Amino acid sequence: MYSTKTTPPITASTTNASFTLTAGCSGAGCSGGITYTWSGNGSSGTGSPKNLTAPATPGTYTYTVTASKSGCANKTANISITVPPAAGSCYTLSFKGDNPKYVSNHNGIVKVKAADNSDSQIWKMETVGSHFKLVSQGSPNGTKIGYVLGVRNQGSSEENIIDLQTSASGDHQLWSRTQLTGDDINRYKIERKGTAYRISSYRMWGQGNLSDGESDLAIYSDPGDVFGWNKWTFTPKTCPGPVIEVK
Repeated sequence: MYSTKTTPPITASTTNASFTLTAGCSGAGCSGGITYTWSGNGSSGTGSPKNLTAPATPGTYTYTVTASKSGCANKTANISITVPPAAGSCYTLSFKGDNPKYVSNHNGIVKVKAADNSDSQIWKMETVGSHFKLVSQGSPNGTKIGYVLGVRNQGSSEENIIDLQTSASGDHQLWSRTQLTGDDINRYKIERKGTAYRISSYRMWGQGNLSDGESDLAIYSDPGDVFGWNKWTFTPKTCPGPVIEVK
């Protein structure tokens, strides 16, 4: 009995980039007459290797290949592709909820606030390999513009605080985002490199606290994708310019 195999998970160079998926056969019955049919994320057609175009939105996507052979049951296999953000893209980041708020550089402190259409709520995604940094594009009093979001003290444990830092080379400032599913298909989890902990608006049930000098963000576990303050919408914005990343 044959089975279907695919290439390992891959990373596209950027959005809308070309990439190739390959399927093969293992086991008895691989002597020929197998058709490979692709599906997922708008893909279609047959053949292996299969040339495709990466989605226009960064995230992690799954493609399915179905192998069919006369007289045999169909076999399927999945392969994932990570699409990193395009360099230099700017966004606002808001969490899911009845009263969603936006990640803000509030005079040099990371806070979540109601939308105010200011540059303090715009973040530039700077690609670093298959990850990215989030660079502040504004602040009401001009403090820490060009600083990046990073886990305090280079932390990698649950509940470690996220604040604004000068850009460095550590994993604590590198993030990946993965598209969620179902009702949250347009939202993402944002995970610290090397961990399964994600950016979370963890204070006051997501609503934060503007009255103190502490950050409203930390990294938290949410393996079931349960809490809205861990699910983020990226809304494209025009980058203010120029803003220099502070190192």
